[in-house]
Amino acid sequence: MRTTRSRESLWIVIAGAAIFRGLLLFSGPIEEIDLYRYLWDGAASAAGVNPFRYAPQQVLAADIADDLPGDLAKLVALRDRSPVLAEILARVHFGELPTIYPPVGQVVFALATAMSPDAASVRTRMTIMKAWFVLFDVLTMAIVVKLLRRVGRPAAAVVIYAWCPLVIKEIANSGHLDSLAVFLTTLAFYVGAKACFSQARRGWWGGASWAACLLGLAIGAKLYPVVLAPLLLLTVAARRGWRAAATTSFFFMAMTVLVLIPMWPSRVAPAWKPPASVEQAAELPPLPPEEMGLAPRDPSQTVRAFLSY
Repeated sequence: MRTTRSRESLWIVIAGAAIFRGLLLFSGPIEEIDLYRYLWDGAASAAGVNPFRYAPQQVLAADIADDLPGDLAKLVALRDRSPVLAEILARVHFGELPTIYPPVGQVVFALATAMSPDAASVRTRMTIMKAWFVLFDVLTMAIVVKLLRRVGRPAAAVVIYAWCPLVIKEIANSGHLDSLAVFLTTLAFYVGAKACFSQARRGWWGGASWAACLLGLAIGAKLYPVVLAPLLLLTVAARRGWRAAATTSFFFMAMTVLVLIPMWPSRVAPAWKPPASVEQAAELPPLPPEEMGLAPRDPSQTVRAFLSY
């Protein structure tokens, strides 16, 4: 009877999590503009240009008629060919700076761009990008369920994460990249827990090495998972010995260096000061009213805008 109730509770949690995320996936981001940077970075990567090389305002200010470097010329041509991408480019916050988002995140940005039709609107591109982050969020929930079962806790306890209002808003509505970092970090510790607490005498070292590599990939999504590296390495040392911890450390550092190489300063363009004529993204609204389907003099505009968010 307890098992049946536990399964029913888990399905209720899953259904609620799916409904909450589905409702917010198609809404406009509330007080968030990070998605514009994600969309432009993805477009640059999909065009074969290092997104760490040029600031958005460099692309805005450049003229295709000038003698431009080949990769910058590609971005300028992309800007001129697509009005939607030109609008996205103009709305990137802190446009005077190149992107700060690490390479693993850039892969997801590029994949979302590849899935977006050329004629897709800004809103459609945002929804496709957010769908990727919701996917990683759902995968995180699945791993948490496995972890709970491994330690003998009710799987329905995943409700603490699955129904957390902040998590739902920041991922399904705002479309933050953190869902990728959280997924990779959670997966790293699940794999690490299996390796460290398994009764098997052989094969565990492979699991520990994979956990280290996954944590390195998580750092390649957002840098903050690095603070959990000592916890992983100390756990391996306590359960499997210092030689195992040294091997795990090697794989962790190798993967971290590998995924962060594209951010190395020598691979980016020199510092550049934007001209005063270039519009600042902060001066632009998050999304044009026409993208929300609002008529200029529609008396229900305020209510519809609120509901769309």
